[in-house]
Amino acid sequence: MSGGTSRRDHSEVGSSYIHFNFTPDGDKTTPSLFGDVVHGVLLDQPAVFLGGQGGAVGPVTVGFGSVVAAGSVLRSDVAPGKLVVVGPPPAMTVDRSPADYRSANRLVAKNLRYLGELAALEAWHRHVRAPFFAAQELGGEFVAFEGLIYPEFRREFHITSTMPEHFTDMVAGVDWGFANPGVILVFGVDGDGRMWQVAEHYRRQRRVEEWVEVAKQAWRTWGINVFFCDPSEPDFIAQFREASLPAEEANNAVLTGLQAVKNRLVVQGDGRARLMLSPSCVYTVSEFESYQ
Repeated sequence: MSGGTSRRDHSEVGSSYIHFNFTPDGDKTTPSLFGDVVHGVLLDQPAVFLGGQGGAVGPVTVGFGSVVAAGSVLRSDVAPGKLVVVGPPPAMTVDRSPADYRSANRLVAKNLRYLGELAALEAWHRHVRAPFFAAQELGGEFVAFEGLIYPEFRREFHITSTMPEHFTDMVAGVDWGFANPGVILVFGVDGDGRMWQVAEHYRRQRRVEEWVEVAKQAWRTWGINVFFCDPSEPDFIAQFREASLPAEEANNAVLTGLQAVKNRLVVQGDGRARLMLSPSCVYTVSEFESYQ
């Protein structure tokens, strides 16, 4: 099942909804698709709603943006953008022939498509989603560190308690998180373009209202000029702006971000890297060192 554009706008399954996927002859050959993978992973499709106390007799497909009323049991496909109210089926008694699949071609076609969608989902996770969450670029230049290997990182080169007295710019990166830790990282930029991480805020299961308060405190403390925010939650960014916080959508270009942070970790001719961390940023240091 897929559909929707964010954590707030997503497909829903009502209570006690049942997918019937087991034939009378014991064959589990009836997978269904509510939305699909190849479009749904882009998070730009309308949500699907399946009303409670209903069900689907697989295999069926339900298009994006469709609403199936409560109590409806689907036995056929639903095109995108439809409202479906299904009444009770007509009563009938007929002779039954065991293992008689009169719609075998339809079953095979549905299963082949389902297998193709599973293959697409695996490819998406392996080649797109995993690298994306491993490297969320902040403002087109800095990358958060989860799941990456940075052999260039060395405590003796990249951690320092001696910070510049003045910065030419102050920026922050925001990843909302929830089950995974959310984070606000604060950086100063000096006159040579070096970035100095001066603070971090890591928390699990924090609501956006709480992040607003954390961001306000960081803004008052550091004079942050812009918060580069994970663009997957535009409503959260809007709440930052409503609180008069200078929030912008980050550019989540993974490959350029990975190379940018590697470049900043390289020690320059003056013996210093272009990315330095305060020893108080223990979580960020841990992220660097966990995957070496």
